[in-house]
Amino acid sequence: MNEAKQPASLIEAARQDDAHQSFSYHGWVVPEYKCLCMTIPKVACTTVKVTLYYLAGYPVPAQSNDVHGLDVGLFVGKYSTEEIIEILTSPQWVRFCFVRNPYHRLLSANKSKIANRGDTQYWWLRNAIRERFKYPDGNRCRANMVTFADFVHFLSDCGGKVRYELKPDAIFDGHFNAQTRILRQDLIEYDFIGRFENFAADFKTVLTRLGAPVETVALVSERRNVSAHVPLDEVYNPQLAALTYEVYRNDFEAFVYGRDSWLCGS
Repeated sequence: MNEAKQPASLIEAARQDDAHQSFSYHGWVVPEYKCLCMTIPKVACTTVKVTLYYLAGYPVPAQSNDVHGLDVGLFVGKYSTEEIIEILTSPQWVRFCFVRNPYHRLLSANKSKIANRGDTQYWWLRNAIRERFKYPDGNRCRANMVTFADFVHFLSDCGGKVRYELKPDAIFDGHFNAQTRILRQDLIEYDFIGRFENFAADFKTVLTRLGAPVETVALVSERRNVSAHVPLDEVYNPQLAALTYEVYRNDFEAFVYGRDSWLCGS
């Protein structure tokens, strides 16, 4: 944590200017188990939240996705500044998160929010991409999906910082935001950074360290929001990979994912 300023002033500033929602939405706390998890969209966040929700003593939601709309006091921003200082600094607390290869994460976000005809929440973004790349007008054409290439170019134009419904004062949409922006490693020193690629084993390691009940640990193995697998080298080409790398360069470098990892095809 930056020692040039008092922790209290840093935390107050982070709470007041939380456009990346690190404190108001992504950061989940289970005080009974003294743990903080920064959840990241498209990095098994539904499974993480359902598991933490259950760990906090609540029943598993009938529909897994309902957990994203719950407000049950688990957000770190709901705590006082003094409590947050303890959460972020005390050796008795465990601070963890999970990260993912940015190529895979972006493709997953596209499949879930852009290419998914059933998701009406992101019509505004699809329309913005169509307008940006001059798709034909007309109701019939408007119903068509945008290409993955145009989606990547659109994100490149805005550096991956897409504000909800493109409103200047809105929050940045977490599905497309860089993982490094959400994680706020300038304020939070994580005890454990797990990998999506080894998610079940890594999450079980954390839960075991916390002393979570066996029935809670078992939730980790239940797959949620699973989309059809598409090899990276079938959707990326050198140009799209280069654009993606530049948009999420900090993620690639911070979490040591290779620039050419899209060529692996897995």
